[in-house]
Parts: sequence; C-alpha cells; structure tokens
Amino acid sequence: MTTLEKNQKTTDEILHKLSTKIDMLIDSDKDAIKSFITEKHHYYCYKIGYIDDFSLDCIEKRFKHYSD
Repeated sequence: MTTLEKNQKTTDEILHKLSTKIDMLIDSDKDAIKSFITEKHHYYCYKIGYIDDFSLDCIEKRFKHYSD
C-alpha cells in the first residue's frame, strides 16, 4: 500500500509539472498569435492599404485558434 501511495504522489507531481508546462506553452502560443496578427494588421493597414483574400483568410484562421 505504501508503494502505491508513493507512486501516486510521484505521478501527481509529474502531472502537475506537465500541466504547468502546457499552460506556459499555451500562453506563449497566444502571445505569438497576437503578435502575428498585430504585425500583419500594421503591415496591411498602414503600409499596403489593402489585404488580399488569402492573407485575410490566414489571419482569420490564426485568430480563431487564438480565441479558442
């Protein structure tokens, strides 16, 4: 029984560490997507003045990932 409790505690610690790292990766991905969208917005709105359909579709898909 003691061995099972020890194994359960070790498993819980590993799961907590993995969960923390996954949360960090999700936050990092969200920051990267937000930066990408902001960069593209400034590029297409202020430099070019228009956006093509394909680029808009790509940005909208990235935003969907961000909002999900």
